[in-house]
Amino acid sequence: MLLGVVGTFYLLEIIEKKSSLQYIVVSVASICSSYFLGFLLFAHAIYLLSQIGWKTTVRIFFFVSLFSVPIMPTLVTQFSRVNSGFWIAKPSIDATVQIFLSMLGGGKLMIIVLPLIGLALYKGRDH
Repeated sequence: MLLGVVGTFYLLEIIEKKSSLQYIVVSVASICSSYFLGFLLFAHAIYLLSQIGWKTTVRIFFFVSLFSVPIMPTLVTQFSRVNSGFWIAKPSIDATVQIFLSMLGGGKLMIIVLPLIGLALYKGRDH
């Protein structure tokens, strides 16, 4: 998601300075890291169309698409696996609690975390 934020920053740079190289690089990296950032790029394209016109927008997204071609076989493979019935099972409440506790050092950090949460709640309320 950080790449999405950085890409949005460079989107604004395109409008101010008409420089698109950084945006193209970050956009390709964001597609490689998370396919869902493609939705953000779609929103960026709509915004760019309204700000700088269609010629520059098409040029920018042509290069983003061109440099994203190497990731396409992986994308197609993953989509076909999901469509064939592969999916992560719904976690149970017990498994969710166990994952949370393991993230806290197997529950050992709860001795520190719970008092800090209590202190934050106490300090955060209106006096």
